[in-house]
Amino acid sequence: METVRLVQGFPHGKPSLRDSTFGGSDSAPPALQVFTDRLFGLVTDDRPRFALAPWTDFTLSPWTYRPGHGLEWHSDRGYLAGYIYYAHPDWHSSWGGELLVAPDAAATSIPESVCEAGGVFIYPRPNRLVLLRGGVLHCIKKVEGAAGKAFRASISGFFLDAGVRD
Repeated sequence: METVRLVQGFPHGKPSLRDSTFGGSDSAPPALQVFTDRLFGLVTDDRPRFALAPWTDFTLSPWTYRPGHGLEWHSDRGYLAGYIYYAHPDWHSSWGGELLVAPDAAATSIPESVCEAGGVFIYPRPNRLVLLRGGVLHCIKKVEGAAGKAFRASISGFFLDAGVRD
């Protein structure tokens, strides 16, 4: 998992991105730099589009899910928030791979409670960014055989506060 850190002291007093995994350079590999710059801009703009507690770092990790693969119900704890960016170029509703998110009441409960309380279904539309509060119960449904050779591709990670340890 790659951690992108904020470095203080750049023009206009705004923090900047620093990739700590590629020899301490001031930028990520070109393909990831575009993504990290845009994500960083969304959450640090003068009028951010998302309400997010103060954070110091964020991680990013690429994921692919081929037919027959998904991720069981879980909640990622110890993070302020998580995100998923759908990077695949095309997706069809018959291919599966949906993100299911438990409602707040079931956010820390066992998965069976979601069956009773309901939840949110998020279609993996290309170029969509999803933010989740830390600790929210969620899963990724298996990609269906109808996807053929296609796969669900995403970049996901977490917003961290280096001063807080869970």
